[in-house]
Amino acid sequence: MESYPLGLQAESSNALALKRTALISKSCFLSWACFESAQLCVLNKLRTSLGKAPDTFTAFETALKILAKDYPDHLNLAECVETVTRGRVLLEFMEWLEKVSIKTLEIFIFNMVPSKKSFFLMLISCIRS
Repeated sequence: MESYPLGLQAESSNALALKRTALISKSCFLSWACFESAQLCVLNKLRTSLGKAPDTFTAFETALKILAKDYPDHLNLAECVETVTRGRVLLEFMEWLEKVSIKTLEIFIFNMVPSKKSFFLMLISCIRS
């Protein structure tokens, strides 16, 4: 389990414990997978197999709408659990994507020339609100 170099990875002593926990717990593994996927998306500047950044976000939005809209009442328990799990994983991925994007933006702003920081600091405050 390798982390990508955004400055967000756990300390090396904690990385092994996280790896063991992720391999034991399905919930922890899905969370870790969402984090790694979000980090990879940001590293690739949101250029995915779905397209460029706008196409990627449109695909995520479409998938969420489909999961929310197409929830038939006649699902059996297994299908219901699968649908809820898919929705939960997609939402968790979106949360991680937001966190990683903001953290990356903060790192970028920290390394900027001071005269150009004000716009990006305002952008971060707008994103957080």
